[in-house]
Amino acid sequence: MFQDNVFDSDFAKGDPYAALTAAGNGLYYGTTFDGGANDQGAIFLFDSATGSITLTKYFADDSSNGANPYAALTAAGNGLFYGTTVYGGANNKGAIFLFDSATGSITLKDSFIGSNGANPYAALTAAGNGLFYGTTKGGGANGNGAIFEFNSATGLITLKDSFAADSSNGASPYAALTAAGNGLFYGTTRDGGLYNRGVIFSFS
Repeated sequence: MFQDNVFDSDFAKGDPYAALTAAGNGLYYGTTFDGGANDQGAIFLFDSATGSITLTKYFADDSSNGANPYAALTAAGNGLFYGTTVYGGANNKGAIFLFDSATGSITLKDSFIGSNGANPYAALTAAGNGLFYGTTKGGGANGNGAIFEFNSATGLITLKDSFAADSSNGASPYAALTAAGNGLFYGTTRDGGLYNRGVIFSFS
């Protein structure tokens, strides 16, 4: 094990919780929960050839394009990446944003409102045809979290299902969905289930 580089003062607290996302040619993008000029989180570039970490863009001071990303970016082709933030957006319940690596811009796509989910900690999972699925820790019909669909063509978040009020099918998902083919996805929740220690669930 070796240390390639460390986060410096440009990132303030920094706190990268998520995996890196490959961008080709030995370049990787990542997110930090805090740091950046406004301490709302940032996107950085890691060059595996030089071992350098470069601050690419930080989230707005007013959280209008999201705040505090916890999850990895999801590549969408042509240098575009989608991501989620735990807070910020129009309602401070989290947001989905688009990062354009060519321009270095972060653009709000849609905000969570509670009924369609709240506070997503997980990355988006691509499902083809411009659709992405994801989980939120809170919100939904019962406040125990939700599964949502994001349509990149319309830029809209749509609630697909909510975790049960009695947590019998899980509660508080923190992780991304895993595609299993034929429209089936598997996931985990931190809480809920028979022993309130979390569950593995399927979503069709």
